[in-house]
Amino acid sequence: MKKMNQWGKKTLALALTTGMIFSLPYLGASAAEKEISFDLEQIVVTATKTEKKVKDVPASVSVVTAEEIEKSGANNLADVLKKVNGLFVVDLYGNGNDTRIGLRGFQGVNANQNVQVQVDGISVNDQGQNIATALGNINVASVERIEVIKGPASALYGANSIGGVVNIITKKGEGKGKTTVTAKGGSFSGKDYLLTNSGADNNLAYQFSYRKQDGDGYRKNSDYDDKLLHSRLDFNLSDKSSLELLLDHSDRHFRMPGTLTQAQYDLDPRIASTPDDYRNVKENRFAAIHKSQITNDATLTNKFFYSKIDQQIRMDFDVPPKNDWIYHLPKSEGKTFGVESQINLKKQISGVNHEFITGVLYKKEELSKDYFNVIGGVQGSLKSNTLDRTTKALFLQDEIECSSRITMSAGLRYDKFDFDYEDHKNSNKNYKSSTNSFSPKIALNYKVSEKTNAYCSIAKAFKPPSDPKLLYTNNLEPEEAWNYEVGVKSSPNARLNYSLALYRMNIDNLVVLDPIDLVSSRNAGKAHHQGVELESEYLINQRVSAILNYSYMQAKYDKYSYEDDYGNLQIADKKNIEEVPKQMFITGLRYDDQRGLQANLDLRWVDKQYMDAMNKASLPSYSVVDMGLRKKIKDNVTASLNIFNLFDKKYAENAHYNTDVKEYGYLPANGRTTWAGISVEF
Repeated sequence: MKKMNQWGKKTLALALTTGMIFSLPYLGASAAEKEISFDLEQIVVTATKTEKKVKDVPASVSVVTAEEIEKSGANNLADVLKKVNGLFVVDLYGNGNDTRIGLRGFQGVNANQNVQVQVDGISVNDQGQNIATALGNINVASVERIEVIKGPASALYGANSIGGVVNIITKKGEGKGKTTVTAKGGSFSGKDYLLTNSGADNNLAYQFSYRKQDGDGYRKNSDYDDKLLHSRLDFNLSDKSSLELLLDHSDRHFRMPGTLTQAQYDLDPRIASTPDDYRNVKENRFAAIHKSQITNDATLTNKFFYSKIDQQIRMDFDVPPKNDWIYHLPKSEGKTFGVESQINLKKQISGVNHEFITGVLYKKEELSKDYFNVIGGVQGSLKSNTLDRTTKALFLQDEIECSSRITMSAGLRYDKFDFDYEDHKNSNKNYKSSTNSFSPKIALNYKVSEKTNAYCSIAKAFKPPSDPKLLYTNNLEPEEAWNYEVGVKSSPNARLNYSLALYRMNIDNLVVLDPIDLVSSRNAGKAHHQGVELESEYLINQRVSAILNYSYMQAKYDKYSYEDDYGNLQIADKKNIEEVPKQMFITGLRYDDQRGLQANLDLRWVDKQYMDAMNKASLPSYSVVDMGLRKKIKDNVTASLNIFNLFDKKYAENAHYNTDVKEYGYLPANGRTTWAGISVEF
């Protein structure tokens, strides 16, 4: 923390002072009336595919509830996830439409292929998203909670989960039918309109939401126009059977302002280097989840899912110096179809309690693209290709209650991937290939006392050879990792909850951005990631609570070398992996007077990042303060005010660096952004 700049220290002092102001009138009050949001007793399902309390899960877990999302005032999931301990989220253009999620040292352009994002337990990582995670397609108002599992989860979830899993669980309708209308206005001509309708009647629960967002954006050529529709129907078919239907539609149009050189960034971070770039995305997702009680001790869950994504892109590859290379994608269609079947069985064997999980998965992904390049003003020929990836998987897990204090879980998953690439213009480039992997995991959870649990785990993770733009390339080797982890979770008293995790991950064939062209990917060889994650919350009194989250990540190459543009051998052994901040720190205060007034104040500090494999250039650290107020004016009317980047800090979350000309390509983050809104419930 000694590297935190003076501005960061001042904002931290401001946060602590504000906390004291909130707290002084109530120092003698009881904390019992206010619930702690970081709750080790709350139930999660993602880590083990079973319902478990957070404290009983042998993994590092963070949960964000719907209430926390509402209090934050976030308009998109990127803003929500930025405040999750250990997650490093880069919002490329400041409106949540193009994002990268980093976890456990997997950052940069390949980050999204190492962190599996799910909606209601169904992966939404697919080739149609190109290099961006599909956060912009998800209506934040429809989210019940977000479960973040840190560390490899391939034993249950297969590919794209070396860094962890982010499961976005949607709301289920309940109670008497109600309709809510919300309208917000914000900086840079921002507008946000939301309509929701939900309820339950006899054997049917329903939840519908429609959201319209548009604005000019902080930078030139960063305007956006998004329409998001979400619907969920839950049927109680019988006492032992239920059916959940999910349908999501999104239609997003946004422009991309490009990166800035050092001189441009210093002059005005709001200008655009690519005034004509844009991206249009239309997506439809459907899922059906059927659950049935086979016996008193066994349940069967069947999932069917389908998605279709259409995209058009115009992108100037503006990596400094300008190379006048423009990529046009007039047509891209991605389809995903899959089925998954899972059985959960509780059984006692020789007096020992077991909870078995076994399941199978079939998933087919298809991507077709028509594209051309314009280089030096000359348009190249139209290229057309298709890529199919088929995944077949079998997984098994056994959770054994060894004693009243010790629980052991052991899991194994087998994945087989089949690739079929066809170039419609040049058949000589066609290929077919297959690869497979076994991913084991073993973990122990030890109940130290009624208030404290400790755990340890060893897991192997796997990612098939993939390029962020192609889904697969025969020029890469599969990425594999072994993770070793220990942790403790405790509620020593009614006021304090905390969790602490330490991990070490050894990686073979780490996939990184090519340091020469800054577009394609390559294997870097051996690497390791290791670190510490601390998450805590303390109830100061019945109205005020404080959070303190800290993560330390050391990500280094063990064996990596490459030739630069001039044929010189560059040896990056023992160098820090680029785009990985070594430290991240989040602290904040939550105020709730139990009578309709809520407030929050957050400070987020991110350490510097090296921008090249040889560690010759770095992106400075930055601190950002956000605040929010919510006031219930009437029983059915709530007003809100949120200010993001309160002190108008000038910073960039991400940048490129061209080692040949020693020039940066900055992606500036938003300046101070204010949103005010009102919500009415009928």
